[in-house]
Amino acid sequence: MFFITLFEHLPSKEKWFDNGDQYTIGYLDNYEDCKSVLQANECDLHEGCYDYAVIEDISAGIYQYAKQRWFFKYDQDKDGYFNIDEPECFKHLCGFAMG
Repeated sequence: MFFITLFEHLPSKEKWFDNGDQYTIGYLDNYEDCKSVLQANECDLHEGCYDYAVIEDISAGIYQYAKQRWFFKYDQDKDGYFNIDEPECFKHLCGFAMG
């Protein structure tokens, strides 16, 4: 499954674990549908505060990790989320959707 998690901001060097409010809004069975939901900002996902998103490809099971993940940033002019390179601060973090 492909899980979508939103978060407020990137962690700072002082608080590497703090990316603000974060929640997993749901999951779909393919990446393209998740990407479409983000790019269309469906249901106003941004809510005025969630500037970043990640899609994680996680298999069913116990203690699973993301096989792949893709990061997005909200673009106010386009009113949607668009792909960005993985932020350096997340290179060694995992489990956004599952904790």
